[in-house]
Amino acid sequence: MIQKPVWKGMDTMVVVYISEAFLYLCFSLLLGGLLSYVIPRTYQPGIEFPQKHMVLCILGIALFSFMPVIRIVMVFAPDIGFWLTFKSVMTTFEEGKAYVLTLVLSVLILLVILNNDIRTHVHLAVTSLFIVLGMIVALGFSSHVYSLAAGVVGGVVHSVHFLAVSVWTGLLFMGGWYAKDRTRWLPFLKWFTPLSVACMATIGVSGLIIMQYTVPQYINSWILTYGQALLLKHILIIPLVTFAFINGFVVRRRITQSPGYNGLAWIQAESAIVFCIFAVTGFMGQQSPPHDVSLTLLENKPSVLFNALYQGGSPFQLPLSIAVNMPSLLLGVLALALLCMVVFTFINKQKMSAALVYSGSFILAAYLSLMLAVK
Repeated sequence: MIQKPVWKGMDTMVVVYISEAFLYLCFSLLLGGLLSYVIPRTYQPGIEFPQKHMVLCILGIALFSFMPVIRIVMVFAPDIGFWLTFKSVMTTFEEGKAYVLTLVLSVLILLVILNNDIRTHVHLAVTSLFIVLGMIVALGFSSHVYSLAAGVVGGVVHSVHFLAVSVWTGLLFMGGWYAKDRTRWLPFLKWFTPLSVACMATIGVSGLIIMQYTVPQYINSWILTYGQALLLKHILIIPLVTFAFINGFVVRRRITQSPGYNGLAWIQAESAIVFCIFAVTGFMGQQSPPHDVSLTLLENKPSVLFNALYQGGSPFQLPLSIAVNMPSLLLGVLALALLCMVVFTFINKQKMSAALVYSGSFILAAYLSLMLAVK
């Protein structure tokens, strides 16, 4: 593992972070698009995912998954030269070997799609799904949890975690942005809702297992940038689950009562939150997980946000703990009220923008509530 990557400029770091977010987006869209080709038309709202968009997703995977590799190369290149470093990384580093497999599979699926109309050949769509599964496994076996301690178990758990995320979010993107028949939401939601619940459960369980290896000292990790990002990701999941509940159960009930009801905006809002989580996850992917916070602090400075909000004074002492105080309690109550307002926005048929504002305000209030309770 590389503990302290050094780049020549902040702009390059930003590019790497953004590329990770778009890598997850490409995987989700590709998997969702392929699944839409396999699912019978009577069970979906007329999803039309163009093959050219699928080609762009494959090219995106090949490009964006290369960024962590070139990041490693740029760290060591000043010492032994670019090409020698590049060859070494591609043949000896897990990230390099995983990228070679990803590139080969990307070319393979690209050839299948460019030479066939897989929208009318279900067997080719199924074959392509297995190829994408191979890409996901390659990604899992180059992950933090695989390289830190868990080995094969970590690679499998990460692969299952990412597969569940991609299936859920991929179909969500398909329903929110590529659905053409808005009169067929009910047949779609009848099977997508239980599938979403199953994916969420899988994501939750596998995520907890991953954290046991990468961030066993969860609250202590908030001192570091990685821990701050992980905390923000977990807070983002709460409004995401709220939107998922509205779309999966409340919207479904309203469609049953009013068949002409269009819940597209709420699905699109849910997908927007998903992309925010992708962005935070992409940022985390380029940080070193603090398996032991005390040791990590010997080489990394505390987070700027943590220093600004820490309530225990300076210097801090490990382990950290949560002690509810009046400011944190009031902010927690405010956060809960804002989350309820998201639901009331739907019930009262207000604009979607109001729900997103409430969601953003909830995230800020919940974050401050937790940080002000740290001691």
